[in-house]
Amino acid sequence: MPELIENSFVQIFWSDSKGYLADSVDGDIKDWTVRPNQIFAAALNYSPIPDDIKQCVITVVKNELLTPRGLRTLSPSDPHYKGVYEGDQPTRDSAYHQGTVWPWLLEAFLQKLPKLL
Repeated sequence: MPELIENSFVQIFWSDSKGYLADSVDGDIKDWTVRPNQIFAAALNYSPIPDDIKQCVITVVKNELLTPRGLRTLSPSDPHYKGVYEGDQPTRDSAYHQGTVWPWLLEAFLQKLPKLL
Protein backbone atom coordinates (compact mmCIF):
# COMPACT_ATOMS: atom_id res chain seq x y z
CA MET A 1 0.00 0.00 0.00
CA PRO A 2 2.76 2.59 0.78
CA GLU A 3 4.25 2.13 -2.69
CA LEU A 4 0.83 2.62 -4.28
CA ILE A 5 0.30 5.82 -2.29
CA GLU A 6 3.73 7.15 -3.24
CA ASN A 7 3.22 6.40 -6.91
CA SER A 8 -0.25 7.96 -6.95
CA PHE A 9 0.88 11.06 -5.05
CA VAL A 10 3.85 11.64 -7.34
CA GLN A 11 1.77 11.04 -10.46
CA ILE A 12 -0.91 13.49 -9.33
CA PHE A 13 1.17 16.29 -7.73
CA TRP A 14 4.67 16.20 -9.26
CA SER A 15 5.87 17.95 -12.41
CA ASP A 16 9.27 17.06 -13.86
CA SER A 17 9.25 20.19 -15.98
CA LYS A 18 8.41 22.53 -13.09
CA GLY A 19 10.48 20.73 -10.48
CA TYR A 20 7.99 21.07 -7.63
CA LEU A 21 4.63 19.83 -6.35
CA ALA A 22 1.27 21.33 -7.29
CA ASP A 23 -0.28 23.34 -4.47
CA SER A 24 -3.65 21.69 -5.05
CA VAL A 25 -5.35 19.35 -7.48
CA ASP A 26 -9.04 19.27 -8.32
CA GLY A 27 -9.67 16.64 -10.96
CA ASP A 28 -7.65 17.68 -14.00
CA ILE A 29 -7.06 21.20 -12.67
CA LYS A 30 -3.69 21.70 -10.97
CA ASP A 31 -2.61 24.85 -9.17
CA TRP A 32 1.10 25.37 -9.82
CA THR A 33 1.40 28.32 -7.45
CA VAL A 34 4.64 28.05 -5.45
CA ARG A 35 3.52 27.91 -1.83
CA PRO A 36 4.98 26.34 1.33
CA ASN A 37 2.41 23.54 1.58
CA GLN A 38 4.68 21.25 -0.42
CA ILE A 39 7.32 21.33 2.31
CA PHE A 40 5.01 19.23 4.50
CA ALA A 41 4.95 16.42 1.93
CA ALA A 42 8.75 16.41 2.10
CA ALA A 43 8.91 16.67 5.91
CA LEU A 44 6.52 13.88 6.85
CA ASN A 45 8.09 10.88 8.59
CA TYR A 46 6.29 8.67 6.07
CA SER A 47 6.56 10.99 3.11
CA PRO A 48 4.73 10.12 -0.13
CA ILE A 49 7.66 11.44 -2.21
CA PRO A 50 11.12 9.95 -2.82
CA ASP A 51 14.32 11.69 -1.75
CA ASP A 52 15.12 13.12 -5.20
CA ILE A 53 11.76 14.92 -5.30
CA LYS A 54 12.20 16.02 -1.67
CA GLN A 55 15.46 17.66 -2.68
CA CYS A 56 13.75 19.48 -5.55
CA VAL A 57 10.96 20.67 -3.25
CA ILE A 58 13.49 21.90 -0.67
CA THR A 59 15.42 23.76 -3.37
CA VAL A 60 12.31 25.50 -4.72
CA VAL A 61 11.11 26.42 -1.23
CA LYS A 62 14.58 27.69 -0.32
CA ASN A 63 14.94 29.76 -3.50
CA GLU A 64 11.38 31.08 -3.73
CA LEU A 65 9.98 31.24 -0.19
CA LEU A 66 12.72 31.28 2.45
CA THR A 67 13.40 34.52 4.32
CA PRO A 68 15.45 35.12 7.49
CA ARG A 69 12.18 35.16 9.47
CA GLY A 70 10.20 32.29 7.98
CA LEU A 71 8.66 31.02 4.77
CA ARG A 72 6.55 33.22 2.52
CA THR A 73 3.05 32.03 1.75
CA LEU A 74 3.56 32.82 -1.94
CA SER A 75 6.54 33.25 -4.24
CA PRO A 76 7.47 36.86 -5.03
CA SER A 77 7.60 35.88 -8.70
CA ASP A 78 3.83 35.29 -8.66
CA PRO A 79 1.73 38.19 -9.99
CA HIS A 80 -0.59 37.91 -6.95
CA TYR A 81 2.27 38.36 -4.48
CA LYS A 82 1.81 41.08 -1.88
CA GLY A 83 5.05 41.84 -0.07
CA VAL A 84 3.46 44.05 2.58
CA TYR A 85 0.80 43.18 5.14
CA GLU A 86 -0.76 46.52 6.00
CA GLY A 87 -3.81 48.71 5.53
CA ASP A 88 -7.43 48.26 6.48
CA GLN A 89 -8.92 44.86 7.29
CA PRO A 90 -9.99 43.94 3.71
CA THR A 91 -6.54 44.92 2.38
CA ARG A 92 -4.79 42.87 5.05
CA ASP A 93 -7.14 39.94 4.45
CA SER A 94 -6.27 39.93 0.74
CA ALA A 95 -2.54 39.86 1.57
CA TYR A 96 -2.70 37.21 4.29
CA HIS A 97 -1.93 34.21 2.05
CA GLN A 98 -0.25 36.15 -0.75
CA GLY A 99 3.27 36.51 0.57
CA THR A 100 3.07 37.00 4.32
CA VAL A 101 6.03 35.37 6.08
CA TRP A 102 5.12 32.75 8.68
CA PRO A 103 7.89 31.74 11.13
CA TRP A 104 6.17 28.50 12.19
CA LEU A 105 6.74 27.02 8.73
CA LEU A 106 10.49 26.91 9.40
CA GLU A 107 10.10 23.84 11.61
CA ALA A 108 9.18 21.62 8.68
CA PHE A 109 11.87 23.21 6.53
CA LEU A 110 14.77 23.17 9.00
CA GLN A 111 14.29 20.68 11.82
CA LYS A 112 12.92 17.74 9.89
CA LEU A 113 15.06 18.01 6.75
CA PRO A 114 18.64 18.90 7.74
CA LYS A 115 20.17 15.90 5.97
CA LEU A 116 18.67 16.97 2.64
CA LEU A 117 19.71 20.64 2.78
